[in-house]
Amino acid sequence: MDPPRLKVLVQWKGLHPDDATWESWDELKAEYHLEDKVLFEAQGNVMNEAPQSPLTETQTEQLLTEKNQRQRRRVTKPQYLKDFIV
Repeated sequence: MDPPRLKVLVQWKGLHPDDATWESWDELKAEYHLEDKVLFEAQGNVMNEAPQSPLTETQTEQLLTEKNQRQRRRVTKPQYLKDFIV
């Protein structure tokens, strides 16, 4: 039995995302000059840390309070659209 080969999903420039294809990583490295030069050293689970447990009610209230205390961004409507924006 052959060892498994690494494949990557490629979204080709100029094509719709639905036209993405799975390609052999070794063939891509050999054929194209890749800008990012990504090297896949590990395989399997790529998550950095375990999922967090749900927040308690107190923690949720604290986060909402902090969020409400932050300064809001000032939104200025474009002047050339003043006749069209209500």
